[in-house]
Amino acid sequence: MSCKSCFHYQACFGTAKVFDTDDVKARGTCDCFLAKSKVIVLKCSIGDTVYHLHQYKNDYIVSEGTIDDMYCTHDGHIFVRIKQQTMYKRGELGVKFFLSREEAETARKALLEGGERDG
Repeated sequence: MSCKSCFHYQACFGTAKVFDTDDVKARGTCDCFLAKSKVIVLKCSIGDTVYHLHQYKNDYIVSEGTIDDMYCTHDGHIFVRIKQQTMYKRGELGVKFFLSREEAETARKALLEGGERDG
């Protein structure tokens, strides 16, 4: 792999002298190399406010929470933890937790009208 396939390429190319070292020329990359093909970009970040649904009797309540942790397990699943609440898999964004109150309210209305939600 070359520097052009590195996630950092546009940020560091031409600004660092590391490309001139014999070690980098021999390997084709530096110690900071991160293949673009291995980068996952999520729609949310730690500290973001999200909204999730809780069932209470025959109703669903929209609760607000803050993402306080995200991690990847050894088998490749990405989990998002909402502060003092619960954990969700990355694939549950837009199904069980939402980036806006409006999205959560829309899902809540669909559930109350008898619509099915994935998950």
